[in-house]
Amino acid sequence: MKKRMKILLPVESIADSKLIVEFVLNYHWPEESSFLLLTVLGGMATEEDYLRAEEAASAMLAEVAAVLKSQLATNEIECRVTSGDATLEVVSAASRWKADMIVMGYRVRSDISSLLAGSVSRGVALQAPCSVAIIRPPQSGEDEDLAASDDLSATRVRV
Repeated sequence: MKKRMKILLPVESIADSKLIVEFVLNYHWPEESSFLLLTVLGGMATEEDYLRAEEAASAMLAEVAAVLKSQLATNEIECRVTSGDATLEVVSAASRWKADMIVMGYRVRSDISSLLAGSVSRGVALQAPCSVAIIRPPQSGEDEDLAASDDLSATRVRV
């Protein structure tokens, strides 16, 4: 009998979530696995800005959770929004929740911030208390329609 797994899914945006969700839907998880969707908000200028961002993040996580619930054999999908340093918050959540695995995206930036490309995923991979799967965006010509769309319903299970 396979051990029940706890999988942490840090999600920054719908576009980011599509790659993560596609990976999750195509992986064979043990029955009764549970998933924690996590969004980490950065610093906000005002409390009003934070509340708006938190509401938008909660709505996005609910949408992602609905897609996962519709296609996975589990009802254990929890959503959390937190704030702070993304690397530290993801590693901390994985430790507190006792995650068996973290599945997260990798972003490549095209401007000066490209020097920081993948800095959160790299930091999480180096500090996490569990295995980390980093899902890269498709290369040129590979499922670009999936990566470019903001429609989560385009995410599919591949057979």
